[in-house]
Amino acid sequence: MLVLGRNLNEPVVIDGKIFVKVVRGKQGGFKIAIDAPRDVSIFRGELFPGIEKVEAKWAKVFGEK
Repeated sequence: MLVLGRNLNEPVVIDGKIFVKVVRGKQGGFKIAIDAPRDVSIFRGELFPGIEKVEAKWAKVFGEK
């Protein structure tokens, strides 16, 4: 697992073909912009099958409850 800190508009590049950037949203929140090839599936976390297992792993790593 890799955890990165990013400032607004600083991109992350995954495998040379997936680009992720934190952008400003409304009311002080933020959004994530993703540019990826059409054959790459992108899901919102709450819709991804098995997300509970991933979140349990993150909770152990980050000490969340």
